[in-house]
Amino acid sequence: MFIQQSVTKNGDQTLPSSTWTEVGPWTAGSNSTVTGNALRVNGSGNATIEVGSEWGALGTTQKDWRVLKNGSVVWTKGSGVGLTFTGSFALSVVDGDLLTVEGWVNSGTSTNRIVKTGANTYLRVVPV
Repeated sequence: MFIQQSVTKNGDQTLPSSTWTEVGPWTAGSNSTVTGNALRVNGSGNATIEVGSEWGALGTTQKDWRVLKNGSVVWTKGSGVGLTFTGSFALSVVDGDLLTVEGWVNSGTSTNRIVKTGANTYLRVVPV
């Protein structure tokens, strides 16, 4: 049975400036498995992928967020400003696929480059 799976960010993470960087570590939700910094898909089918990110400071700094499946980029939010981002997209997945998230931010100030821990930074696989 293919059911919803999710991860939430475990611990704040400071990203380098102007470099796509893998986000992690993650805490697995119910019926979910974390492998390294990836959500391992349990089941196969069409899904809506939901993503969210919360940033530590300065909502005017340019940021971006993307999702990779088995190492290949499948979705990019597009550069924007703000303290939180959310997005969703359709994706076909199979059992064992590894979904990872990368973040990007353009700031020389480290406090502007913090991806926050907790429920607002997440990755979900929702079967359709």
